Order: sequence, then structure tokens, then C-alpha cells
Amino acid sequence: MGAAALIAGTTIGAGVLALPTATAPCGFLPSSAALLIAWAYMTISGLLIAELSINRMGETGRQGVGLLELYKTNLGEKLSWIAISAYFFLHYAVMVAYLSQGGANLGAFLDSAGLQSISSIHGLDQLIFVASAGSLVYFAKPSFVENVNNTLVFGVIASFLGIISIGVGSADFSALVAPVNQHPVSHICVRAANCFFKKNILTSA
Repeated sequence: MGAAALIAGTTIGAGVLALPTATAPCGFLPSSAALLIAWAYMTISGLLIAELSINRMGETGRQGVGLLELYKTNLGEKLSWIAISAYFFLHYAVMVAYLSQGGANLGAFLDSAGLQSISSIHGLDQLIFVASAGSLVYFAKPSFVENVNNTLVFGVIASFLGIISIGVGSADFSALVAPVNQHPVSHICVRAANCFFKKNILTSA
């Protein structure tokens, strides 16, 4: 359950939350087709990485191997450095986005709680967010962190179902499939693939 929630939580993260805004200009049918193709590609490649990880564990006798080790083992020295550079750049960008938005959300909460004196200090809300999340991961027991992650994942799923149940009554399904509302999806291909990105935790899940 914990491994499944970890993979699901990584997949339905900030990328999925941003999809409605990103795909709306393309129309329902083209964006749905693009997302299905991206899902199929990322699922197949994820299964291949899981197989490589299992094979590497059998070769080394260790319980777990990292994605960077798989790069070095299977791609060779030059190609592995390209993959490693892309890995660090992607996760650095994701980390900055999460810290920025997480701090902004915390600042909005502090404002609503009447603590403007704290949120008014530039960067303090991001610092509190990082300290809180980092302390939880570092000091808490793995079982507790797993339970927190499971709870958050189920909370996200419940919120998605709630949003769908609220919006389905006002949806205009004829407009969704009208040809005039369908447009090319070339500019969302990268975002569509990135929203299903979960390979960074497959080797540890």
C-alpha cells in the first residue's frame, strides 16, 4: 500500500493539478489523446526501469538501487552524464516550484489566520515551509511518514472526485467534443509527459 501510494502521489502531483489550465486551449479530444499517449509511454518506460532495477538488485545483492546507478550501468559514461544532468535539472526545477508555491500557500494561510507580521517578511513563509516539511521527513519514523503520505494521497483522490461530482452537473458535453473547440496539442506534449513522471521513486518504492 505504501509503495502504491508513493507512486500514485508522485504521479498526481503538481503536474496533474496544472493540467486543466494547460490543456484547456487544446480542446477535450486532442488533449485526452495526448494524455493517453503520454500515460502509455511513461507506464511502459516505468515498467522497464523497474525491471532494470530488479535485475541490478539481483546482480549486486543489494535491496535497492538508485536511478543514477542504473544510468551509469546501462548507458555508459558519456550518455549517463547527459541523463544525470537532465535528472538534476528537472528535479531542481520541480523542487523550486514546490517550495515557491508551498511557501505562498503557507503565507496565504498565515494571512487568513491574522499573522501578517510573519508572512510579510520576504522569504520567511518559504523558510517555514521547508523547515516543517524537511523536519517531518528527517526526524519522523519511516512508518509515520508513510502513513502521512497515504493520508495525503487519499485526500487528493477524494478532492478530485469531489471536484468532478460538483462540476459534472454544469458540464456542456456537446461543447467538449465540438470540432470547433479542438486544436493542436504540440505545445503541451512535454507537460503531458512530465505530469506522469514517477521514475525517480520507482527504484525505491
